[in-house]
Amino acid sequence: MRPNPVKTDLANGETHYGTMVFEFLSAGLPQILQNAGSSFVFYDMEHSGFSMEQMKFQLALCRGLDIVP
Repeated sequence: MRPNPVKTDLANGETHYGTMVFEFLSAGLPQILQNAGSSFVFYDMEHSGFSMEQMKFQLALCRGLDIVP
């Protein structure tokens, strides 16, 4: 498992900003969120209709970026 820089920074008292997603998925979403300054993205699967396949795709997109899913 790769290290989570957001958890490490939070433990050291640093601040991070992120986004909660529950309606809109796109192949460009992780890149857009990173460019907007988000350190992390929280995908809400409880209150959305996201499938496991959609989530696998989104998580794979995050792996190539500096954003923590």
